[in-house]
Amino acid sequence: MYMREYELVYITKPDLEEDDVERIASRSVELIQQGGHVLHREDWGKKKLAYEIEKFSKGQYFLFSFLAQPTAITEIERTLRLDDSVLRYLTVKVKDRVHVETRIEEARQKEAMMAARRAEEEDDEEAPRRDEEE
Repeated sequence: MYMREYELVYITKPDLEEDDVERIASRSVELIQQGGHVLHREDWGKKKLAYEIEKFSKGQYFLFSFLAQPTAITEIERTLRLDDSVLRYLTVKVKDRVHVETRIEEARQKEAMMAARRAEEEDDEEAPRRDEEE
């Protein structure tokens, strides 16, 4: 089975409660999973905007990589457009024809490698602290 691969980046208001942020993210995941697969989800945190949007100079950025049919994009963007908490969004088609099972396995392997790298970096950061304590 083949689908298209997309990346979605959206910016929310910086003063949102954690529940509101999670509501927007879970709604996006729900819409993607109706006919596709989420490959990666990342919270980039609060960053300064290049220019003010609705009198906000900062925003909270989120990235989703996913596989879906083109019709799903319309519904995802409509939902983001109607949500007042979302300042901007952008969906980009990364690849036109991707084999679903192969791409999902690649994403899992990449996630495992990144998790191992993060764990290794945390261990490296803790090692000097242990040396200082001794």
